[in-house]
Amino acid sequence: MKRIISLCLCIVILFFTLFLFPSTVNAATSGKTGDCTWTLDGTVLTISGNGAMDQYYIDISNGPSSFKTTAPWGSNITHVIIEKGVTSIGQCAFYKCKNLKSVEIADSVSHIYNDAFRESGIEYINLPDNINNIQDGAFYECRSLRTIKLPKNVRWIGFNTFGYTTSLTDVWYGGSKTDKSGIQIRSQQVSGLSSGIWHYNSCPIGAPHSFDPTTQICTVCGTQFSKDMQYPTGDVDGDSLVTNTDVELLLWYTLFPDEYFLFTDADYDANTSIDNLDVEYLLWHTLFPDEYPL
Repeated sequence: MKRIISLCLCIVILFFTLFLFPSTVNAATSGKTGDCTWTLDGTVLTISGNGAMDQYYIDISNGPSSFKTTAPWGSNITHVIIEKGVTSIGQCAFYKCKNLKSVEIADSVSHIYNDAFRESGIEYINLPDNINNIQDGAFYECRSLRTIKLPKNVRWIGFNTFGYTTSLTDVWYGGSKTDKSGIQIRSQQVSGLSSGIWHYNSCPIGAPHSFDPTTQICTVCGTQFSKDMQYPTGDVDGDSLVTNTDVELLLWYTLFPDEYFLFTDADYDANTSIDNLDVEYLLWHTLFPDEYPL
């Protein structure tokens, strides 16, 4: 009789354990997302494969204070790697991922869907050259976002894509001012996209101007070349350094002087002409600057 009672108690306890108080199951660390796969290593998420990611939504089941993404990797990720082959970033994929600080996006991605990074903690975003469409709310309320790099190919920025990006101060754009006018930018509320500084093709900082040999006007940002611009002797390409790229440019200039522009005088042997002897001297200078001064 005792054995029967004990057996019944065991069955009751097992029932309550399995059905009424189920044990916690470890969250998945990999799976499918659209045509791609995802892998979670700690807090680093990698999306790989060929094709589009799945579209996700905002889970509102627990009320406004607990809104979260329905994406299977959850919201505790800190870094995302989107590998070459992936073509789009899904809707709400990283919604409210407050710990997410950085993202690596391969140049195969061309499309970012609605609310993809909305209310995430992202601080900087470098969008690859093939991005042409950024849909509504993609970076809405990313209040930690300070810097973005937009490619020249982008043609559509949706409603409030960068709305309430209150910390956004710098927009690095791969095109010219004229190219920017071809972007369809819908209304953005309290957006750094409007109040921030646009840097056209990084011309002002960290990259040489692209001066037209005839007009001497930069074809990217419109800057007019001036003799007052300060470049070190030997810096014929205008990047503030004297390297083998200057040697290469000088060589091309000696062959096609009407097609190439030099930022500094390159007549190093003072024979009133720029020729292969100057190219040779500049080459030796890059190798032995103390022995071949400019």
